[in-house]
Amino acid sequence: MIIKILIIVGVMIVIMTMVITITIIIVIIIAVMIVKIMIILIGMLLLLLIIIILAIVAVVVTITTTTTIIMELLINNISDTDFNFYF
Repeated sequence: MIIKILIIVGVMIVIMTMVITITIIIVIIIAVMIVKIMIILIGMLLLLLIIIILAIVAVVVTITTTTTIIMELLINNISDTDFNFYF
């Protein structure tokens, strides 16, 4: 009787340890997958941020160059008209 109880308890302990180890392995695999997905998402967000920053820089550069060109043209036109006015 005592031996049967010990065998049943031992089998229960073995089954419990197997279940615990399997659940721990599954949890670790799920955590690794979540971390991989998070790293991929963070990388995509960083790429999007870099692209947005580059686009903003390109827009600012084009705006500044166009404004400087327009200002130079206006100044040249004004100076030309002024010279024509004086002469």
